[in-house]
Amino acid sequence: MKLLKLAATVAILAALPIIATAQQPPASQQPSGGQPAAAASLPAPGQIRVIDTSQFAEGIQELKARIQQLNNEFDSKRKELQMLQEQITQLENEVQRQTGVANPQALQAKVDRLDKMKRDHKRSAEDAEAEYNRRMREVVGPVYDKIGQFLNVYAAQRGILIIFDLAGAVQSNVLAYSDKRNDITEDFMNEYNKTYPVATPAPAASKPNTTQQPTTPVRRP
Repeated sequence: MKLLKLAATVAILAALPIIATAQQPPASQQPSGGQPAAAASLPAPGQIRVIDTSQFAEGIQELKARIQQLNNEFDSKRKELQMLQEQITQLENEVQRQTGVANPQALQAKVDRLDKMKRDHKRSAEDAEAEYNRRMREVVGPVYDKIGQFLNVYAAQRGILIIFDLAGAVQSNVLAYSDKRNDITEDFMNEYNKTYPVATPAPAASKPNTTQQPTTPVRRP
């Protein structure tokens, strides 16, 4: 079931094209937010690079935080569906063991209950998945938009004209070979994380020890 694979679903979100062309946008189209630092020495025009967007879910801290937020939001629903699935499996095994042995009317009652549980599970899963996809667009979508804008500026500042997405290009046979030196994944993620840092929550302050220590009376000579 797709809902039970929340992280994987988000990780393969097709927010970036398989092949992205990055050219210098007009000044009016430059993103208003932060921009990656310009490379010290730009390569010659016409450079082609590759990037692995499948690493973004872990390597881009802002995206990772949003995915975790979304997973936490749907954690109770995931557990609810998982528990219902376990009940269905248990009842299925029970029906199989009692087939041809138990009272036909009692067995049919269990079969009817099993069918209802399966319908309820299917309906709940579909509703949850629709809601999850809606929230994913709201929570994660804006980050992917920022990543796309950032990638355009990153490429333009470095004279890169074409970027292949390794996550899809290899599977679709669009890209047969690429030297590892052409991979900009780590550098791009580092630049993004520096431009859009994610604040880490401060550790909880330790509570002072209020337990009163026993005192030893002082003996006078």
